[in-house]
Amino acid sequence: MTTTDVDETAMDADSIAAAGEEIYNRKYREEYERLYRDMYVAINIRDESITRSDVAVEAMLEAKKEDPDGMFYLIWVGHKAVYRMSSVR
Repeated sequence: MTTTDVDETAMDADSIAAAGEEIYNRKYREEYERLYRDMYVAINIRDESITRSDVAVEAMLEAKKEDPDGMFYLIWVGHKAVYRMSSVR
């Protein structure tokens, strides 16, 4: 999937995640995992731009400021997921 394949009217969370992962893997993974490990990046799936910060919410806020209508996917560079969830027993 590339941004030309994105139908924003049909986007759900899984579609946004798939598009964001594809963009990250194709354009950014190699460089970012070498230079920016442990930072957060917000990928705008509309134009494939990226915003990075040490703080997740700051990456998203900056991305939103740059494109108020953007659709964003958040990645914690070098990790499988941004957040981990567990239950307390």
